[in-house]
Amino acid sequence: MYIRSDTSKSSPNSVPRRKRTRYRNFAVKIATHLNIPLNPDDWEAIWKLLDQYAEPVYLYAVLDKDAGLIKFGRSINPGARVKGFRTGNTHKLTLLAFCPHISPFTEREVHTKLSNLRVSGEWFKYHTDTRLLIEQMRVMAANQVLSLGVHRK
Repeated sequence: MYIRSDTSKSSPNSVPRRKRTRYRNFAVKIATHLNIPLNPDDWEAIWKLLDQYAEPVYLYAVLDKDAGLIKFGRSINPGARVKGFRTGNTHKLTLLAFCPHISPFTEREVHTKLSNLRVSGEWFKYHTDTRLLIEQMRVMAANQVLSLGVHRK
């Protein structure tokens, strides 16, 4: 599966060999399924095809209420990701927000912005700065829904 990244990939050498093979194979599958001619050595065409059929990626925020920590990560399915965290975990985990994984809400940007609150890995102290960021994520997600013409009753 190909997940669109924020970085541009103009040359195949900018991607590790294993991923290149996976991306090429995925592009060939898409092209075959859609009867689109594709040269497996034409990386410009491969990136274009993969970007066109990429699954959306979301930045999510999960609260570990017992520990008072927030995890910021990315996933194509934040709900399923949180469900996976709950397996074998005795702490109460709550999905607080998710929004499209685009600037200024990329995982790297958020982790850099909150680096002074980092406890371990992707986990951060539940603090005024993290609460503010979560509210901004919610606003961005709501604006995206409204731009799609979906309205709440």
